[in-house]
Amino acid sequence: MVLIQIVAQMRMMKRLQRLLLKLRSCYLPAKRMLTNCSEKFKHHVSIHFVRLVVGVMLVMSVSVGVSRTPSWALIEENLIFLEAWSTIDRAYVDKAFDGHSWLSYKENALHNEPMNTREETYMAVKKMIPTLDDVFTRFSEPDKFKSLWSGTQGALTGVGSSIGYPTRFDGSPAGLLVISTAFEGPTNRVDMLYRGGRCHFYEFDCYCYPP
Repeated sequence: MVLIQIVAQMRMMKRLQRLLLKLRSCYLPAKRMLTNCSEKFKHHVSIHFVRLVVGVMLVMSVSVGVSRTPSWALIEENLIFLEAWSTIDRAYVDKAFDGHSWLSYKENALHNEPMNTREETYMAVKKMIPTLDDVFTRFSEPDKFKSLWSGTQGALTGVGSSIGYPTRFDGSPAGLLVISTAFEGPTNRVDMLYRGGRCHFYEFDCYCYPP
């Protein structure tokens, strides 16, 4: 009876050994498969992570580049407006006016005032001047300023001489008297004033006053 139990136990042990071998044979390929899958997963994850980081860096660089680029670009008309603004800023006699508002006006005008043509730019400058509340500060277009300036400049025509007519009370000789000559005028260039004596001045007989 005891012998039969020992044989039965040995058979059971052999069956357990064969089962363990089968389990081991199945476990090793599964382990290799899991290892390969884990490595592939890590590889794919690393690749996608690198791609994600590079993409984020590209987006950040593009956004920084765009933020550094102004939304509008200065054109020639804007530069003319800025020249007028800077001239007033440098030469305005009242330095106690609100400089912050003056600076803000420049920024708002450059963004909001139309300056596509020269006429629009001049109009923007004319709208800016009244904000100073100064009746003595005005803006004139170049052609109007040129005509105004030429009208205030003295101009001489003729031979460039100041001529008087003696009254004979001071003993001066009869005829016209050349009192002075204009600098670099025709009379001054021929040195009429310093010759003295009588001279023929066009159709008149003149006396040149000596120095």
